[in-house]
Amino acid sequence: MLHPRLNKIICVARAIELDLQQHLWGDKSKATTVYKGHDSSWYQSSPADLGSLNLHSGSFKLSMVANLRPRKGLDVFMDALALLPENLNIDVLLVGADPNSEKVVEMIARSKMPERVHALGYREDAPEVAAASDLMILPTTKREGLCRAVLEANSYGVPAVVSDTGGNAELVEHEVTGVVIPPSNPQILADEILRLYSDRELCKKYGVNALNRARTVFNVEQGVTRTLGIYRELLS
Repeated sequence: MLHPRLNKIICVARAIELDLQQHLWGDKSKATTVYKGHDSSWYQSSPADLGSLNLHSGSFKLSMVANLRPRKGLDVFMDALALLPENLNIDVLLVGADPNSEKVVEMIARSKMPERVHALGYREDAPEVAAASDLMILPTTKREGLCRAVLEANSYGVPAVVSDTGGNAELVEHEVTGVVIPPSNPQILADEILRLYSDRELCKKYGVNALNRARTVFNVEQGVTRTLGIYRELLS
């Protein structure tokens, strides 16, 4: 697989590196990982103004920012919402979900709380929408790289519940910066949403930790330094 004259293959997540190594002939050390760096100065905007959405007063806001390919797990999210107690004061922000899509409308109906699920379509201010939420949800079912939306939310101090697919578990340190759950399990997702809804201080603590991790593990300087090191190694 791949041209034999390639000296190095840079992957965006360790999970991708390990998967690629299974398909490489010969020297598997050609594959390596460099996390795409983000600069904290990119995330200085104020959270999005959601006043036009008529959200419920004091609600706990869940966000999901993703293109809606089936593997992103919107169906898992909606099924999890249907398992929550009916009296929870929550609002759900779906960025990337076309409100005019029949498929999206059908999936939202599965939540049993369609009046609390807001499909916002494409938004140029997607990071700021995530910043206005209390918790990000990414229940990918398979084949995830290193999700930019989660890192953007973390850079605003918003923690995430993600499924253990691809690089998700590298982005989120379980029970430190958020929660990592098995994929395709609405019940476990519902349980974790309810736990963090009920324990706002824990949710905020995860958010603070997520912000610190975004600034240290995923900073742009570290990414540049690591990439330059690889080029210097190849040229030496």
